[in-house]
Amino acid sequence: MPRKFPFLILLFSIPLILLSSDPKFYAQSLSRADSLYRDHRYLEAYPVYQEIEKKGYVSVRMLLSMAYIEESLGQVAEALRSLSKGYLLSYDPEIREKIESLLADHDIPKYDFSDMDPIFFLANTYRKQGLWVCGLIGFVLLSLLSYAKYKRKEHAIFSLFGGLSVIIVVWIVWWNQPWRDKSFAIVKQKQAWAKAKPASGASPIQTIPYGERVHILNSDSVWTEIQRPEKNLFIRTHALLTLSILSSS
Repeated sequence: MPRKFPFLILLFSIPLILLSSDPKFYAQSLSRADSLYRDHRYLEAYPVYQEIEKKGYVSVRMLLSMAYIEESLGQVAEALRSLSKGYLLSYDPEIREKIESLLADHDIPKYDFSDMDPIFFLANTYRKQGLWVCGLIGFVLLSLLSYAKYKRKEHAIFSLFGGLSVIIVVWIVWWNQPWRDKSFAIVKQKQAWAKAKPASGASPIQTIPYGERVHILNSDSVWTEIQRPEKNLFIRTHALLTLSILSSS
């Protein structure tokens, strides 16, 4: 086997290692939840689905089941969040139609969909993992570059230097997140007030409608900065349901 093959295997296995889940936990818990769902024991199935989601294990089918239960319970914002996550993971036009139907039924402003939304969603969700993957691949390329220099393999040096340069650029772009305004959240409060400043004493400027999808710019445990047509505003973080695979908050 050529010497470079082990390095290639390592290179492509790193993302799988970092993004892998515990298949045993996922399979057992999902099987239990699905069994309860099929038996129409929705109130018992739902917390099991939630626990699976909190650990970062999701599937489109599971999210659709959650959305059905949430809609049945009158939790429209939660149902829209689950459907939106399912759509961003699958790009299924039927899920998009269901979202639009639910919005119309509850007089909620329409969502603006973009073909790039699923890509931005995954990039935002796996930001930390992406940085680690780029860093580790960069380290491997740097090691190979040092080895090629030692062996004076000029062609290999040129190729590895080019690859390392690309990885550095990708890492810088991923770190700065120019797509961060494509992070979404759904308003879960009936009256969510937005303010010009992240302060309790600041006067409310406008009310964000229940169920509306907003673009997140920055967020912490208390305040979230959102993008609005006129100017960026701040809203309480607990008033939002973020769209993320790794968090259901």
